[in-house]
Amino acid sequence: MSKSVLIVEKDTGLIGELREALTGRGFEVEDTTDGKGAPELIRKTQPGAVVLAVDLDAGQNGYIICKKLKSDDDL
Repeated sequence: MSKSVLIVEKDTGLIGELREALTGRGFEVEDTTDGKGAPELIRKTQPGAVVLAVDLDAGQNGYIICKKLKSDDDL
């Protein structure tokens, strides 16, 4: 499994805390506050894991994004 993690979260303070905890354990971390662009970013970066918030902006939420990811055979 890849040691990369993508954080999808609108709270930048929480992103900072998660980034610090994960990089301290050897993970490469990318983040975004853009729920709408998250599926494309996941396709592009192919992270080993995604930390996905439920409450996001731009009419998105973690459940919608998760459904999109599950329906994409490449992911």
